[in-house]
Amino acid sequence: MRVCFIGPSQSGKTALFAAVAGAGGSNVDISRPDQPHLAVVKVPDARLAWLSELYNPKKTTPAELELLDLPGMDLSDEAGRARAKAHWPAIRQSDMLVFVVRSFTSDEAAPYRGRVDAAADVRELLGEMLFADLEQVTARVEKLADAVKRPTPKRDEQQRELELMTRLQDALENETPISQAIKTEAEDKLIRSFGLFSQKPALVVVNCDEDDLAGADTIESLPALRLSARIEQEISQLPPEDRNEFLADLGLA
Repeated sequence: MRVCFIGPSQSGKTALFAAVAGAGGSNVDISRPDQPHLAVVKVPDARLAWLSELYNPKKTTPAELELLDLPGMDLSDEAGRARAKAHWPAIRQSDMLVFVVRSFTSDEAAPYRGRVDAAADVRELLGEMLFADLEQVTARVEKLADAVKRPTPKRDEQQRELELMTRLQDALENETPISQAIKTEAEDKLIRSFGLFSQKPALVVVNCDEDDLAGADTIESLPALRLSARIEQEISQLPPEDRNEFLADLGLA
């Protein structure tokens, strides 16, 4: 399973990625913010540990999670949108999206677009990705509309797909959940092969100051949580026995 970290520049996204990777036992080089970062972490499973202890197999292989951190996105101009678009294929191949947006203050890192507005950043990212989905679906509709004009063995199959894609196109144009346009498991399976952003499970992480951790259950109908990526990164670098003391010093334990 691949989890993709997406967010505006200066959101603390890469710090959160490094924290999650470090907590999972993976050391990553994040010295190049203009490059994607990849980490593979082991997923702790108490049941697997119990079974391994009980049966003592020669080898125990825990589940792994692939983490992908993309460069910060700047959608304020055409050049920035073009750079973001270059990463669409990698996002389409991911199984889950984590949107990291900023709510912290800092004199060292200027906020994206000169503002600190987590909800606005999420709306902008979702809008850009919805438009990308609409472009992809519209191109498919046009191709199928041309194909069904010709009598071929696949014509009935193409006609059914055209009807589905037209429903999806309408849903995207009206900004309604595409799940409402999918009627059967077969249709769901077909759509998943396109890797539409709108069909992927997603989580919003609001990166905030350590004294501002309350709130944010949802943003734009997506589940949301608040944390400090800086603190999470520091915790991930500590020995397990020192983590509780560190949290207590911050008043978080």
